[in-house]
Amino acid sequence: NEITTSIKDNVKGDKFTGYDGDEVLWTFPKGSEQKIKYELPNGKTGELTNQEFNAKQKGLEAQGAVFSYDAFNTLEGAIEGPAFKKALEDYTNSPEDFFISTARSPGARKAIIKWMNEKGFIGFSSDNLFTTQGTMDQGGENLKVTQTLLPVITGEWNGKTYTKGDFHDDHHDNIIHWGHAAKELGIEGDVNLVVSTDNKVDFSEETAKKNGVLYNQEDPGGALNLIIQETTGT
Repeated sequence: NEITTSIKDNVKGDKFTGYDGDEVLWTFPKGSEQKIKYELPNGKTGELTNQEFNAKQKGLEAQGAVFSYDAFNTLEGAIEGPAFKKALEDYTNSPEDFFISTARSPGARKAIIKWMNEKGFIGFSSDNLFTTQGTMDQGGENLKVTQTLLPVITGEWNGKTYTKGDFHDDHHDNIIHWGHAAKELGIEGDVNLVVSTDNKVDFSEETAKKNGVLYNQEDPGGALNLIIQETTGT
């Protein structure tokens, strides 16, 4: 789809840095992953991990599923994710140009802000946070593009307009959609696929590298990087 924006007459920002939350800035030890519950019109119920939700959300919504995000409104038990240190450095360098775009619901905002400040992101506030409650809408539009990228670059977010920025996410579809949109809108910068070999149950380092090569070939935004961090678990 063609993407159009209305650029406000605001101060031009230098460069934004954006991060996903789950499996990027924070994660959970194996066996303690949070689950999203759902119920279908026929009464069938189920639970999904963050990764399963990203993959199955659209299909389940088409079946009339109703989701409960209550378990995702807390970060109790969360530990630092694979891109945590890089994010802290980016935030420290320029807090007003830093944001998180998470598929969690608005009900998680308070817990996220609290966790970030406790972990050293001093002053991190609601202004630094986008909660899209999912990744795709029924029309096939990526919510991180429509609810985060567009407000960020047009000045609706913090009064600045941007032509440069980096984004980090662990979900392939988000990376592809963000990369294509950024390229179409003339946004320079890196799109980073974040993979932790310890908290990705079905994602080996070899598979990650193969996927990294694949997405580089697609060249969604002109410069896609693959971040892999070996972790030993907690």
